[in-house]
Amino acid sequence: GINAEYGDASAAVQMVVSAAGSMGGAVAVGMLLSQLRRCSTKVVAVMGCSASGKSTLCAGLAHLAGVHPIVVSTDQHFRPGPKLDLGSLPWSDGCPELWAGADLTDQNHPDAIDWDGFGKHFENELESARRQAAEYMIIEGYLLSSQPQLMERIDVAFFLDVESVEESMEGGDSSVCNRKWMRQRHGTSSYREKGVSEEDWNVYWEHYCFQRYLEYGRPGDLPSNWQRVSALLPMMEVGRRVVRDCLLYTSPSPRDS
Repeated sequence: GINAEYGDASAAVQMVVSAAGSMGGAVAVGMLLSQLRRCSTKVVAVMGCSASGKSTLCAGLAHLAGVHPIVVSTDQHFRPGPKLDLGSLPWSDGCPELWAGADLTDQNHPDAIDWDGFGKHFENELESARRQAAEYMIIEGYLLSSQPQLMERIDVAFFLDVESVEESMEGGDSSVCNRKWMRQRHGTSSYREKGVSEEDWNVYWEHYCFQRYLEYGRPGDLPSNWQRVSALLPMMEVGRRVVRDCLLYTSPSPRDS
């Protein structure tokens, strides 16, 4: 999608051609090139299962030359979601203390994202990326695909996919399920450190987390123009495939020199 402030490429050409009569040719060409660069920034969306490596991948991509360095993530726009009751899950010995009787909200629901705030953040960074003539800017989030209007703005989409709950629980400590159980994010302790046993975590993952992924995070049929990448691959391989498919520059960025 092209921001209305800049118009599409043909409108940019028309503007420069109309101005060329009163300006020197070199000035007009310079204006044209500048305007076309501002129109050409592609929006890359990174989506997929929780704990699939989206944030890690985006952090790496944002350091490549030609990529706008600011990633716009739904993680930056959480708000309390609908009320959540985990007591009905098939626990072997009752709901774990961490969640029992707590005033929980469903943070794996689309209503847990401030989409207006996300949209404003997205537009501001897209404008900044165009001013800097960046080839790509990145947005990231587990629930992005739940927003059809936002999906219309995407030029390139990568989906870090897990097709079944059984697949998500394969691989021991490196499984997608256990990554989420053991990871520390935003300065908080992991669920394991908070005292959730592996047995209880598996119930929580299988009957809540993964079900929300299927319901809100993963379209029933991935659009044909989305690039599916298995989240079970090593992260280095995921990054290699994304860079290859997106035709991003792999040379070091001037930002890092």
